[in-house]
Amino acid sequence: MLEHAKRSGIIDEGSLQLNAVAADADVIVLSAPVGIIIDHIKTLAELSLKPEVIVTDVGSTKQEIVKHAQKLTEKKVIFIGGHPMAGWHKTTISAARADLFQSAYYFLIDDTLIDERHKAAARALQGLLSELDVKWLTVSASRHDRIVAQISHLPHILASGLVNMSQNEFQSSPLSLKLAAGGFKSITRIASSDPTMWTDILLSNRETLIDKINRFHQYLERVRQALAASDRESIRTFFEKRKSRATISMNRPAHMHRTFTTYFLISQIALVHLPV
Repeated sequence: MLEHAKRSGIIDEGSLQLNAVAADADVIVLSAPVGIIIDHIKTLAELSLKPEVIVTDVGSTKQEIVKHAQKLTEKKVIFIGGHPMAGWHKTTISAARADLFQSAYYFLIDDTLIDERHKAAARALQGLLSELDVKWLTVSASRHDRIVAQISHLPHILASGLVNMSQNEFQSSPLSLKLAAGGFKSITRIASSDPTMWTDILLSNRETLIDKINRFHQYLERVRQALAASDRESIRTFFEKRKSRATISMNRPAHMHRTFTTYFLISQIALVHLPV
């Protein structure tokens, strides 16, 4: 992966050894499955880093990450929790998109902006990422996890469930699944996302997700009851309410400001060095 990034001109240098390069970093961005981000936070807490280094992450859940980041805070290392809402179901650097973050919302986690030093670091981080053209939002870790459970995590569960159900239903007739048209493909596109990453995401937000699943089950039960009763009006009302989807903006994604020596932790342990 590192060689591909070098050949593509994406990075100048790369390393698989966090311990070897973290000490030279001005900014460290942890971009990995949630469980691995937590492991790297523990590792960074044991290393000697620059006094004003900024450590941030792009993990899909925030409460567990912020809790473990206390280890950095106790060592006077600045940690800023973050999460760009710009997912892509394809993985590895070969699937990178230059426009991924354009007009996307980017969460900064209020729980980590604990004093003026951390707030100044957050402003510096925003400056570093200014050319991404993102829309910044500051929320608490708990509110963030409730929001993404509804608009990201639950949809991934439903998409994967629909694919699994369809595969079982058409096990004896594979052609039937190949007949799926635009609607099925659109709703299940995200089911091809990385299984390891999504296992970590769901487990790190499990309590909120259990509640969301239970509530969604109630909606399905209402539809089932309406069908059983041939209740045309209830079914029509169910589909009428879905018109609120028109309020959802379609995010399209840009470039990195060449300001700092920056290290990105990609996938599991790949560390890449962007040029200044």
